[in-house]
Amino acid sequence: MRIGTTPNRRVDILEEIDFLSKLGFDFVELHTSDPQIGKKKTEISNRAKQLGVGLTGHLPDIDLCDPNPTRNRELLQRFSEDINVFHELGTQKVIIHALVRHNVNISNYPRLETEKLKLQRLKELTNICESSNTKLCVENTEEEPQDLEMFFEELPSLFFCLDIGHANLFTENNKSLGFLERFGKRLKHIHICDNFGGYSEKCDVHLPLGIGNIDYKPIFQCLKEIGYDDTITLEIVSNYREEYLKVSKKILNNLLNYIYIIPR
Repeated sequence: MRIGTTPNRRVDILEEIDFLSKLGFDFVELHTSDPQIGKKKTEISNRAKQLGVGLTGHLPDIDLCDPNPTRNRELLQRFSEDINVFHELGTQKVIIHALVRHNVNISNYPRLETEKLKLQRLKELTNICESSNTKLCVENTEEEPQDLEMFFEELPSLFFCLDIGHANLFTENNKSLGFLERFGKRLKHIHICDNFGGYSEKCDVHLPLGIGNIDYKPIFQCLKEIGYDDTITLEIVSNYREEYLKVSKKILNNLLNYIYIIPR
């Protein structure tokens, strides 16, 4: 299993890669909202290779599509350009939000039509990623597992990113096991943090592991059963970032050792 994390966008990205490498992270997950990514592609790629640090990418946290044709073409162009940036950086997987339970920018637009627009957009982006040997991974946000079913049924080259923190929101019980039951065979990436649940986006607080109420053991037991052994991104937001990253990484490693290695 390879463990990575996200950089502090307020700090020079090259310094962050150095810092996270020293903390022992295997990869860094870059986000296109950071203007440094496009401006320092060559430097980022060279530094990551020099340090033996991998890179993954996260596309912008905006809706996939828009019923307005002009705006819709602009969104496709934006996503395409960002995928190309990640390709130039050498990333092998990029993460995207489908935001099925968000309305596109028009009131009372029928959900079925919205889903068709999103499906078409994911098809376009999957084709772009395939041409550059990159895996496109849809991350769960507020959705129920069945909300993403159509995309995976229609797009065999689309993959899944399980966000364990998101799966703990807008629900009484964490939905991770439900997502893994449906999409475990398409799982290529994981986001992990902690929270206390809740029914608002404000509850998505990205706490260090062990601070909130998420029970990780059954989730990782399921991951072991389906044979998952790939990338996990720690998404921790804190003013005490270094300390909490170290603690969360230790907890995650202990959990992996307990579930994956110790015979039972």
